[in-house]
Amino acid sequence: PAPAAAPSRPSALRPHLVGLLPHAHGRAVALSASDSHTAVVTDAGDVYTWGATSHDTVGALGHGAGVRYQPVPRRVEGVCRAVGVAAGREHTAVLVGDTRA
Repeated sequence: PAPAAAPSRPSALRPHLVGLLPHAHGRAVALSASDSHTAVVTDAGDVYTWGATSHDTVGALGHGAGVRYQPVPRRVEGVCRAVGVAAGREHTAVLVGDTRA
């Protein structure tokens, strides 16, 4: 018999099911998706991103210049009190609430 094929990683260019955020604090309250990555804001004010960036878009996922593919949602360190998010082809923008409190 032929050996079993190794599982392939999902294409970042095709939609696929992503598990909920079991490790996230709170629930998703805002979401934005570009053609290759997605960003979510939780009711705790955290931001999670996943997907891919192009070779010339360094750091768009918020996990450092070396991360160009993030297959599952990952919290963006250093972001708190987020209330909105916008994911574009070459960027991810986060709207942060009042930081004076």
